[in-house]
Amino acid sequence: MSEEKVLKEKVILEINFQQEAEHPAEWLDWELFSFSRRHGNFKDPDNFANRLSRVNSPVSKASWSKKLNANTGFWLDCYQHSCVVWNLHGEGMQCQWDTSPWGGVLVGDYKELKKLDRGAREESARYALEIYNSYFNGSIFEWNFQSDDSRFLEDSRRDNYYCEKTLLRDVIDDLKMNNLEIVSVTGDASDLFSIEEIKETLERRNDAC
Repeated sequence: MSEEKVLKEKVILEINFQQEAEHPAEWLDWELFSFSRRHGNFKDPDNFANRLSRVNSPVSKASWSKKLNANTGFWLDCYQHSCVVWNLHGEGMQCQWDTSPWGGVLVGDYKELKKLDRGAREESARYALEIYNSYFNGSIFEWNFQSDDSRFLEDSRRDNYYCEKTLLRDVIDDLKMNNLEIVSVTGDASDLFSIEEIKETLERRNDAC
């Protein structure tokens, strides 16, 4: 006897921009400060350096040098054109007009970071910058499934997604776990993923099992 095929419930994926996302400093081990007075996270550069310019390397104060040497603090470059992008100094977009070298700092919480080695602290800092860049540019999302079955209207709602890859991963996991089939994508951030991209990712996941 052939095995009966289980029918999948068809659902609509709704993705929206989250309007009141939590500030990353509330939960990350890193806090980002800008040297631009136009930014809400402004901090006077005199707290970190005796001399700061766009051309010459900063002359760091002793307390800041200690954090730099321990990789619990980093100089940052800020690229600002149609968006704001922070990177560790020397990385990312280096534009003579739109990039401010040594435009800010990333300050880590040593009590939380001391369990990591230097390399892991640097990777943690890069991850924190990805989160901050998403926050500063309003790229934080929430999503849910809509269907005739009301349990997917509330139970599937997820929020505070600062990373598109993490959002896609959780969507795929829910589709697999609940035996769902996506039929369309809606919401004010619906152009984040196409149906084809979601289905292709799901097929790759199934093939890898």
